[in-house]
Amino acid sequence: YQALHAAMQKMTLKASDDPECADNESAQDFTDFDLLQTVRQCGIGTVCLDEAHHLRREWQKALEQFLQQLGGSVQVIALTATPPYDSTGGEWDNYIRVCGEVDEEIFVPQLVAQKTLCPHQDYVYFNMPTESEAQILFARRARARQTAEQIASSGLLKPLADAVRGDETFACRCPDGTQALLDAADGAVAMKTLQAALACVFENPECFPPQPLEAMRELLSRGGVLEKGQVCLLSTDKTDKLLLSSAGKLDSIRSILSAESAVLGEEMRALILTDYIRREQLGLIGTDAPLTVMGAVPAFEAARRAVGRHVPLALLSGTLVILPNETLDAAKQCAEQKGIDCTAVPLAHAPYSEVRFAGSNKNKVSVLTELFQKGTIRALVGTASLLGEGWDAPCINTLILASSVGSFMLTNQMRGRAIRIDKAQPDKASNIWHLVTLEPVQDGQEEPGADFEVLQRRFEGFLAPDHTAAWIENGVERLHLPAMPMDERQMRQINGQMLSRAQDRPTMVSLWKRALGKDPAPQVLDVCEIPQAAFSAAPARKNLIGAVLSALLYVGLFAVPSTVVRILATGLLIAAAVFFARWRSICTPEKYFRKAGTLLLDVLRARKALHSAGEVYVRAMPDRGSVYAAVRDASVQDKMLFSKAMGTMFSAIAQPRYVFLPPDEKQARAVPAVLDRKKEDALAFADGMKRLFGKGSCIYVRGQKEQRTLYVCRKASALNKAQCNARYKKIVVPSAQT
Repeated sequence: YQALHAAMQKMTLKASDDPECADNESAQDFTDFDLLQTVRQCGIGTVCLDEAHHLRREWQKALEQFLQQLGGSVQVIALTATPPYDSTGGEWDNYIRVCGEVDEEIFVPQLVAQKTLCPHQDYVYFNMPTESEAQILFARRARARQTAEQIASSGLLKPLADAVRGDETFACRCPDGTQALLDAADGAVAMKTLQAALACVFENPECFPPQPLEAMRELLSRGGVLEKGQVCLLSTDKTDKLLLSSAGKLDSIRSILSAESAVLGEEMRALILTDYIRREQLGLIGTDAPLTVMGAVPAFEAARRAVGRHVPLALLSGTLVILPNETLDAAKQCAEQKGIDCTAVPLAHAPYSEVRFAGSNKNKVSVLTELFQKGTIRALVGTASLLGEGWDAPCINTLILASSVGSFMLTNQMRGRAIRIDKAQPDKASNIWHLVTLEPVQDGQEEPGADFEVLQRRFEGFLAPDHTAAWIENGVERLHLPAMPMDERQMRQINGQMLSRAQDRPTMVSLWKRALGKDPAPQVLDVCEIPQAAFSAAPARKNLIGAVLSALLYVGLFAVPSTVVRILATGLLIAAAVFFARWRSICTPEKYFRKAGTLLLDVLRARKALHSAGEVYVRAMPDRGSVYAAVRDASVQDKMLFSKAMGTMFSAIAQPRYVFLPPDEKQARAVPAVLDRKKEDALAFADGMKRLFGKGSCIYVRGQKEQRTLYVCRKASALNKAQCNARYKKIVVPSAQT
């Protein structure tokens, strides 16, 4: 794509300035090359865009121009294992303009079922910050706490809160922030509440009096908790980065490698990926000096101290390669066979050498990959930018992610290094380790820290078995972690559990087999996870009362010695049976949400919002206090659309265009976005919901005059009072069981 961009611009493609770039070739001159004419002369009719996730910015623009000038004469096929789902809206639009909408998505569990990828599992190893890092965190937290106390005693919160108190329009626009501001003004000084309150204020400065606003800004600036106009009471960019790249993770690398080596022995092929090389730390290799920063060199030294005596260990980056002296002959022989020159310079304090290869990065990567595959090297430390994408070493069975990358696309690329099948090891199963630094628990600390938030974001993109059950889903919940934040005792306990589970690879493989069943093509469902608090017993109770009253009236009338009355009483018996059947269909959360999903599915089909057949799938998850709802046997787009619509129905009312309002205002529901663009669709939704909630009307609430209605609905809604918010997940269900 970079070369195509240069060719379209008729410019010279310079050699990469990034030393970690594997394709760091010499410059290429396209100034006299006509790419479009060449393609037309060759009669090319199909363009295949591999690794299409790169097509989001400048390279996408050049490719789009290229395809437009070909005039629609080519068929475009776009392939990627990691669609850029977490891109900005503009980047996603760029991607879709060239690649088109997703036609087919194949998920990792489906490839495991077909034995195209190997069974694997994710594990987390926690650590606390080093002493020096903890001191920085404690100092920042003390400043934030002191600033919060100054804010509480300054009297500035009251005039800010009074400015929006009773303003229903503002409350509808910023509901959570308004409530937090009112609570803070009334004396609630919890850091999370204060953070939400002040964020609301500074995001809407035009709504507040300038004098207290400027005084608050000055107070926050003096306390060092205002960065680039953003309130940072809970954390700052500096402390977030400190956690993400904590040197405490080096101890985690030692523990993991020691445990994996003890179990796998000579079969271990471990890869540790980091973000930075840290060449200036080279003099520490072979010494007992403390390791105080995270990077490839410190990680290499941490691994050497843990397993270096019995595990051949190497480092591979764009500008630095380190090999054990005992492997130098094999490395030189391999390089010679490939026509690559190399030299070795011994390190001062350890039996290792820095090896320099002639040519581009491809040469050094080629040689070390072969040594790794053969087992001459059994553990390899490298940079994520060089080895995290596109590098193929199927032998990897242990991956340690010591990188701070949290995006779906890049994390999945790194994770993909370990889950490929290995023809030399047909029974291969891989362990993938995620390193997380926790923020120390002190003085009522409520949050586990930025590193754990990155972990949660990462796990949204992974589908693998639950740690203890034959059930495949995404999300961090499948790890069964304790409630956050956790202290050091809990941390050591969970780390021990993770090591114990990781040592039992046969059980992990068994979980995959049991979860997938014998079906080679299991279904992946887009699930709406609904909190059980969203369950309403009112409709069931109403039907039960109707059934009881009808039955009692029937008994009373049947006692009358009149044939006509008894015949009429039969109608009450039928009514009692109908009421009872309705009660049974919605008397439990699982049945209630299945009924709601079925009604929603009927409406979506009737309004032609869904374009494929489908059936509602519901599963109670009592241990999580929730119910999973999805539609199965449908297209990818329809599964996602149904899940979002179901989630809107059973989440707190936010900013919908229409609200369904039954006689009982507690049951007010937001109309899903897919049905709120046309009034006819919203009315159809209301008609469908009447079968569950009884009579009701559909009200437009987006206009200025209707803000009062929205405010009343939000205030009365049981979903808002319980702060119910659905979450979205993916699960795997064997087709044979669906």
